[in-house]
Amino acid sequence: MLTTARMRIRPFSCDEVSDATDAIGLLADTDEQNREWISRLGVEHQRVHGYAYWQCRDKETGQLLGFCGWREHDLGASLGYAFAEPTRGNGYATEAACAVVPWGVANIGVKRLYASVRPPNPASCKVLEHAGMTLIREYEDANGPRLIYALPGRSPLP
Repeated sequence: MLTTARMRIRPFSCDEVSDATDAIGLLADTDEQNREWISRLGVEHQRVHGYAYWQCRDKETGQLLGFCGWREHDLGASLGYAFAEPTRGNGYATEAACAVVPWGVANIGVKRLYASVRPPNPASCKVLEHAGMTLIREYEDANGPRLIYALPGRSPLP
């Protein structure tokens, strides 16, 4: 578990999947897809790799605010985060990223740590910059433009 000024950041457990879907909303179209997503990239990924997308809870109230963490990807370990709509704009993503990035450097056994952002998303770009990442590449894939950020010396590109 990681602790920041306002949050406790820890892995999801199986019995928290439904509550997390209700609280965050996440990125998929249906609740069932969101439950599967948290199960796969939160619970199962943690079991297999020892790291995953972790839940971020308010330190005082225990309210689920969002998630932040790492997942295995073809380029290395990818940082990801999402926070519930009512909590956005309060610095939670920056606070969480600034906690999980150094944890990833110290604990994830892959050389390449990075994040990708779909523009325009200046808020996410600022989060990554506050966490010590820099823009290293812009490219376009089948879903449109993408920005790749990486930690110095840990680029996902050869």
